[in-house]
Amino acid sequence: MVFFKLGVVLLGEDTTLGKLYSQGDIQSYNWNGGTDLSSRDTTATVGFFFDASEGAQQIMGDYFLGGNMEIRGDVTLETSGILRTAASGQRIEFTNTTKNYISFYSGDADEVDPSQYYEGTSGSGADRTLQTTMLSPSFHVDRYRAALVVRSGSYDNSTYAPAVIVTRGSGDTTGLTPEFRLESGAIMRAGAGSASIPAIYFADPDTGFYAATNGQVSMAINGVAHDVGTDFNSFTPVLRAITTNPTLGTGGSASGRWIQTGKIVHAWVKFTFGTSGYNEGSGHYQWDPSADGLPAMSTGHPTLTPMGTMYVAGSSTGVRYVGYPMRYSGSIFNFKVDDTGGYVGTTDNIPFSPFDANDEIRFFVTYVSAT
Repeated sequence: MVFFKLGVVLLGEDTTLGKLYSQGDIQSYNWNGGTDLSSRDTTATVGFFFDASEGAQQIMGDYFLGGNMEIRGDVTLETSGILRTAASGQRIEFTNTTKNYISFYSGDADEVDPSQYYEGTSGSGADRTLQTTMLSPSFHVDRYRAALVVRSGSYDNSTYAPAVIVTRGSGDTTGLTPEFRLESGAIMRAGAGSASIPAIYFADPDTGFYAATNGQVSMAINGVAHDVGTDFNSFTPVLRAITTNPTLGTGGSASGRWIQTGKIVHAWVKFTFGTSGYNEGSGHYQWDPSADGLPAMSTGHPTLTPMGTMYVAGSSTGVRYVGYPMRYSGSIFNFKVDDTGGYVGTTDNIPFSPFDANDEIRFFVTYVSAT
């Protein structure tokens, strides 16, 4: 053992010490023992310190490192340990107290809690969820807003206008109110979803919005679809009759379009008899929207009676008859036309007896759907 309090002790090469106590500096002017560190810094000739034992090196005071440090093992923060980029002000901190948190301090004098990023779990049992959480900073008064900003970047560091911001606080003196906002130019996109699992839903996972088809937005309430915004849907209607269905023949056509907003359905239908091979059928003419792929009509309340208008055009005679569609049974419509001063059912021989080539039946109807 060598003990010295003052002065300088010079140790030559191959000197072995058991214990060494020093109140001054320990300096190695040329490393030449234990492990060859020349591969770590080939130009170094002074300043190496090496502890080759299996125990721990403990430094109780401040430790100042003037160069780079390469760590080959683990670094663990023990009780009350802090790893930070600055002692105060704007900084990043890792602490032993909150082992799974990374804290970001803004340096603002009114900041109470920093923004944080951490991993954790929520729920229990089958509902247990592993989650990553990002928290915005908070202030000691609620007149200041705090925001969590997610902004896209690019390889050339361009500044993009789109940003997604989560803000808290809606006024200078109001309490904190969560708010999700897309900045100007930002776009929110979601998958199509379905009535049972809407792409955007609220507290109830089967109540929200989804895209049933291209150009159509639907709302699901308890898993039931309700169209709220859509383009017109084209369909091919079928002209029916109570006894025998008519056929439109060669050159004949049937076309239709429909749209639904909430439970309200609007439909436009046109039938044209052809130039040959057509047959008027027999009995009252009918149209069934549900059989043609449209929503079925609600029949649960008398105030839900459908409304519409129609006209029948004779190609050869040039005569036009006006009328209206009316619910016959279930979702099936019959038609009434004003023939010689009274409304009568449209049949294979009313208002024309018989229908002729290129004669037309057109109508528009609005009804309440059953779903």
